[in-house]
Amino acid sequence: MSAPRILYHYTAQDGLLGIIKSRCLWTTNIFYLNDSTEFNYALELARADLKERSSGQAARNEQKQFYEDALKTLDSLAPIVSEALSLHVGSFSANPDSLSQWRAYTQNGIGFSLGFDETYLQSLAKRQKYDLVECAYDEIEHKRAISALIDESASTEDDLNLFHELIRLSPRVKHPKFEEEKEWRIVSEDMGHGKPAFRAGKSMLIPYSEFKLDGEDGILRIAEICVGLTPHPQLAKASVTELINRADKVAPPKRVTVSGVPYRSW
Repeated sequence: MSAPRILYHYTAQDGLLGIIKSRCLWTTNIFYLNDSTEFNYALELARADLKERSSGQAARNEQKQFYEDALKTLDSLAPIVSEALSLHVGSFSANPDSLSQWRAYTQNGIGFSLGFDETYLQSLAKRQKYDLVECAYDEIEHKRAISALIDESASTEDDLNLFHELIRLSPRVKHPKFEEEKEWRIVSEDMGHGKPAFRAGKSMLIPYSEFKLDGEDGILRIAEICVGLTPHPQLAKASVTELINRADKVAPPKRVTVSGVPYRSW
């Protein structure tokens, strides 16, 4: 029997302390993620497909009309969709020690990657009406998926449904240049995901929701911890181990390791 897959959530020191105290992590409205292309990438692929179809000679007149109407719907709704819909996502990686992830989610790499069993995350997600999905980075695969959505919506002449399905697809497809992230995500099933809380961002307030990390027995189970980039790796390892051992309702991880990335910011 193979060992369970471990998925890692990168976080700064304050983030770890918050997770241990609250036994939850924050999932962010997709329209407020750091990467501004998250939503637009899927829309741009859909626009290109629709434009090609509407200009093609083989399409019937009623099909051409649907493709043109769908393009107008995308253009009119995309700028205002963030005000009406609330799709929340949380990020994990299959890579426990990635320089790009340390840079993205910590300050100067000082932080932790917290490893969780995939099956454990699946059970938590199901209970809270989230999906745990592996991001796809293959542009050909993306185009096929979007083409299938367009075919389905064209058969019912429902351009609004196409827009909604593109929103649902967008957290699962990422530009090929981000492939090294090996990202997995928890994605809320409901696009009107309750009443969000708000946290301070770099340039605006960021809406988020809490995703509970403890099981039905109230115990938080972290399978592994990797200590990030620090000039004092052994002290950092010792202190986080003591934190977990003293924490209430937190099961000790099977192992605590130190980053092997040869990068220094001090």
